[in-house]
Amino acid sequence: MTNNQVAVAKEDLRALVAGVLELDVEEVADHTHFGNELGVDSLMLLDVAARIEKRFGVKIGETEINEVESFAEVHELVLSKQNA
Repeated sequence: MTNNQVAVAKEDLRALVAGVLELDVEEVADHTHFGNELGVDSLMLLDVAARIEKRFGVKIGETEINEVESFAEVHELVLSKQNA
């Protein structure tokens, strides 16, 4: 973890994602498919990435964020970036 990064609690990240997607936290289950089940598009995912960087100091590229399909994958990606 770099100096400008903040530890990521799973439920804090879930609340951030739910807020960006304008959903209740309960709707953002670990393996709920963003596109098929929640109607999430690439612009929403870019907003998620931007807010993750602002809140937690973790930079996620456009290609990386557009490859995730669920909250669990977002969480794994953020953790892998923090531990890199």
